[in-house]
Amino acid sequence: MKKKEIEIEEELSKTGDIVLRDVSFIYPNANKNALSNVNLRIKAGTSVAIVGENGSGKSTLTKVIMGLYKPSQGEVQYDGKNMEKYSKSSKFTNISAVFQNFIKYKLPAEDNIRISNFSSQDSIGNVSSQINLSFDDLKINNETILSRDFGGQELSGGEWQRLAIARGLYRPHNLIVLDEPTAAIDPIEEANVFCTFKKLSNNRTCIFVTHRLGSTQIADKIVVMEDGKIVEEGTNQELINLKGKYYGLLESQAKWYKR
Repeated sequence: MKKKEIEIEEELSKTGDIVLRDVSFIYPNANKNALSNVNLRIKAGTSVAIVGENGSGKSTLTKVIMGLYKPSQGEVQYDGKNMEKYSKSSKFTNISAVFQNFIKYKLPAEDNIRISNFSSQDSIGNVSSQINLSFDDLKINNETILSRDFGGQELSGGEWQRLAIARGLYRPHNLIVLDEPTAAIDPIEEANVFCTFKKLSNNRTCIFVTHRLGSTQIADKIVVMEDGKIVEEGTNQELINLKGKYYGLLESQAKWYKR
């Protein structure tokens, strides 16, 4: 009988790097890897933007980093320890994430944020105001259900996205991930949200996935994905100087704003 490995019951390190070594991942019944031989180091307390075209492996990579997906090959390490050896409670109480398909709870606005950390007594107003989410401007109070099903009020796509980001920031975290939750916000506002998000992360490790390259300039490092592989990484200026994949994507997006 195989002996069960002892799981690590401790917080993910705030000071240790995240390291991916030869990581590959394939979805069940797929005939092609979604990730292939990915090697990456994310320094503790830094911000990383993951970019690439649709289907390049951006979201899959973030889910592997968070421990939601187990690598088919290779390993993810936090401070030198294999991610798989951490218990689920250790992983998921120290990681906060906001995905594009976040849940819209049919609850008042404050409860929609507080649900990520009900035990906290911290003010909701602090985090909501810092991402430009004003309940007064929305003309709602904490009795207003965010759903017309209960005679309440529905928010716009952009308003819901700000609320979801506030929910993610309200939750305690040593790692926070934003996986394209700002699609309904205009590019300028998205850049503002990401800047605020970085400040509020308080020197914790943060990863954000975006298809708008204008927002990547605030990141300490940019990772460019193509066909499940990392093809480039560096700062915004380093990748522009390289005149490779990132530069091509940046130029193609810039044309839309020059018309």
